[in-house]
Amino acid sequence: MDGLRARLLSAALLLPLLAGCGGATARPSGATTSPAAAAHTHGHSHAMHDVPADQAPTVALETRPDPLGGWNLRIRTTRFRWAPERANTEFRPGEGHAHLMVDGKKYTRLYGEWFFLPASAVPAGTHVIEVMLNGNDHSAYAVNGQPVRATATVTSTPPASGHSPAH
Repeated sequence: MDGLRARLLSAALLLPLLAGCGGATARPSGATTSPAAAAHTHGHSHAMHDVPADQAPTVALETRPDPLGGWNLRIRTTRFRWAPERANTEFRPGEGHAHLMVDGKKYTRLYGEWFFLPASAVPAGTHVIEVMLNGNDHSAYAVNGQPVRATATVTSTPPASGHSPAH
């Protein structure tokens, strides 16, 4: 019985480490960790790939209210290729995915230019939406230790009384 307890305890201690952002987060060769990585908004750190500003990808975030509720997000990038087929693999310069945060908490990964953020993710009130570019290995792209990211502030209003949008 003691062997079983030891294995269960080991598994319980390893589980949070493996959960991360969709798997184990090993530091890739050549990646650096900066104070910005530790402070990065969804509560745990990742390695960062510091890239010279003239070679770094860029990201811009546009938000548009959806007529039926929620928000349509458009993520425009330069020097960056969306590579969902290589998520959770080795870092390759200039490709990867993005992490979407709502009010400082990771909401999901993004694998392309458009995303619908449902009203349930942004209830009535003001919210900060953030998109951060990441490599296939989840390491954040950075310039001078600062993650490559874009933010927008949105204000959601409660639905009109008795309104139930048809889908």
